[in-house]
Amino acid sequence: MYVKRFLTYLASGVFVLCHCQKLASKTTADGKQQGEPESYARRLALAENDSYVLEWSYTVEDVVFRVRAKTLGWVGLGFSPSGGMKGADLVIGWVQDGEAYLTDRFARANEQPQKDNHQDYELLSGEEANQHTTLVFRRKLNTSDCQDMVLKSGTTRLLWSYHEDDPSSADGPSYHGPVHRGTRSMLLFAQDYSKKLNMPADVKTHEFLNSNVRPLRQPQTLYWCTILQFPKVDSRHHIIRYEPVLTPGNEDFVHHMFVYACYAPPPDEKLYTFSDVCLKLPKDIQNCLSVVFVWSIGGGAFEFPANVGYSVGGPGDPLFLRMEVHYDNPRLPDDFLDSSGFRFYYTPSLRQHNAGMFIVGVFSMWWMIIPPKQKKFILKGWCLEECTEMYFPPEGIKVFAAFAHTHLTGDKFKFRQFRNGKLVDEILSEEYFDSEFQEIQRLQNEKTIMPGDVLMTECTFKTTDRTNITYGGWGRTDEMCLSVPFYYPKIDNFGDCTSTSQPVEVLKRLGYKNASELPVEMDQDSTIKAFESFNWTDASFVSKFKKAVEKANLYFRCDNETRLEQMDPFAEWKAPQVEYPDDYDGC
Repeated sequence: MYVKRFLTYLASGVFVLCHCQKLASKTTADGKQQGEPESYARRLALAENDSYVLEWSYTVEDVVFRVRAKTLGWVGLGFSPSGGMKGADLVIGWVQDGEAYLTDRFARANEQPQKDNHQDYELLSGEEANQHTTLVFRRKLNTSDCQDMVLKSGTTRLLWSYHEDDPSSADGPSYHGPVHRGTRSMLLFAQDYSKKLNMPADVKTHEFLNSNVRPLRQPQTLYWCTILQFPKVDSRHHIIRYEPVLTPGNEDFVHHMFVYACYAPPPDEKLYTFSDVCLKLPKDIQNCLSVVFVWSIGGGAFEFPANVGYSVGGPGDPLFLRMEVHYDNPRLPDDFLDSSGFRFYYTPSLRQHNAGMFIVGVFSMWWMIIPPKQKKFILKGWCLEECTEMYFPPEGIKVFAAFAHTHLTGDKFKFRQFRNGKLVDEILSEEYFDSEFQEIQRLQNEKTIMPGDVLMTECTFKTTDRTNITYGGWGRTDEMCLSVPFYYPKIDNFGDCTSTSQPVEVLKRLGYKNASELPVEMDQDSTIKAFESFNWTDASFVSKFKKAVEKANLYFRCDNETRLEQMDPFAEWKAPQVEYPDDYDGC
C-alpha cells in the first residue's frame, strides 16, 4: 500500500515546481552517455521484458547509476529503509525538448515527497531514443545529508517506477497504474554470481534434489529431510560453487533450504534413501548440524573465493548429507509437488584452503522469547571465548562470507567480533534487513578471528502486529537469530556456538512464584505456561523482562559435528561485558 502511495505521489505535479538539475542531452561516439563509465559492475532488470533496467558501478566513495526505461515520460528510483515510502530517498528524472532533468527528493512519512534542501544527485546525461528514456547520474555513498540514505553493504531496498508522460503542469501526470512500479531487495555492492566466475576446465556438476515431494498443509510449518550422498570419486575434490534449483512456480512456498554434513554412518543403510518429515529421522541424524549449503528466500548462487573450496571425498570429509527444506504449508496449492534442491560444482583441482561453516546466535527453541507489540526488541546470541579458545587454531580463522537468518519479525541484524571486551569488527551489519530476502554475503575484506575472541549475533525484532509472545523455533511464525560465517581453514569437529538466557533465572528475576521448583532444562509446556501467565500489555513489565533477559545466566552450547558437547551447557555462563559504539548516525 505504501509503495502504491509513493508512486502516486511521484506522479504528482510537484516536479514542475522544483528547481531541477538541467542538462543538454549528449551522446559520445561509442553510443555511451556523456560521463558514463566504460562498463558497469552490475545489471538488474527490474521489470518484465527489460522495460526498466538498472545498471551501476561504484567506488569506495560514490556510485554511478544508469536507468533505462521503456517510456518517454519520467523515471523514478528510490532507496527505502522498509520497502515503503516512509524515510525513502528518491530521485526523479526525465528528458524534454532535448534537455535532461533530475530532482533529489525524500519522504518523511506516507505523504507527498519533498524536494531535498540539498541536491546530492549529480545528473551526468540523459536522452530519449527508440521509445526509451535513459538517465545517468552519480551520488556519494554517504552524502552527509539526513534527507538521503547512506548506501552501504548489506541489504538495500530499491523502489522503481516510470510514467508515460513528463511532468507538464501543476496537476502533474496521471497515476501510472499498478504495472510501472515495484520494489526489490538486493545487495547493492555484492558480486553478481549469476555468472560463473572461476570455473576450471575439469569442473563437474551434480544436483541434490527432492523428488516430487508432496507436503501436507498441516502442520503450519514443515521441514522435509532428504538423505543424500556425494558422487563417487577416487580422490578429494573441492566444491567451488552452488546454486538453488527451485521447481518453477514454487518460489513462494520454499522458505529456506539447508544442507548439513554427517560424519558417522547412519544406523540403518535404508536411511540412505530417506525422504520424509525431518522428525522421523533418528536423533543422531537430526543432529547433523555442520552447514554445507544454505539458501533462503530471495537468495541466489554462491561462489567460493578462488583460493577456497569445500572438501569432499577425502579422509575426514562428510560421509553423507542431510538436506532440510522448510515449506510454508498453509498456502500450498492442492496439486503442489516439489523437486527443489541444489546444484553444485566440484573439481579435482584442489585449492589452497578447505572451507568450513558454523552457526553463531540464539539457540532456536522455546526459551527464546520475544514480547508482542514491540517496535524494537533486541536479542543477542554469544559464542564465548572459552569456545573459540578450545577450537580455533593459533593463527585464527579467516571469514570470507556470512549469512544472516531470522524469520518474519527480524528487522535489523548485526554480527560482531570482540577481543578483550573491545569491538574488533562488524562482520555483518544489516540496518535494512528484509526477512524475505536472505543472501549469503561475500565480505569485501576477510576478517581474522583469533582464539579467545568473542562473537555476538544481535537481532532486532519488530512485533507491533503481534498480540502474543513469539517463541524461538522452526515454524515460520516462530523466530530464529543466527549467523553462519564461512571461513578457512576448516576446523574439524566444530559446528555450533549458540546461547540463550536461562529461562528459570529469567522467571526468578520476574518474581514468578514457582520458579525455584522448575528444572534448569524446562520443557516446552512448562516454559509457555510460565511466561504466558504475565501481562505482556504492561509496558513496565516488558521493560523488566528486557533487563532480566540481559542479566540472566546463559545456556551455552559449544558443539562439534557429532553433537558431543565439550562444555556443560547448564553451567553458570555469563554474557560477556563488551563495548561497542551506538549506531546513531547523527540524523
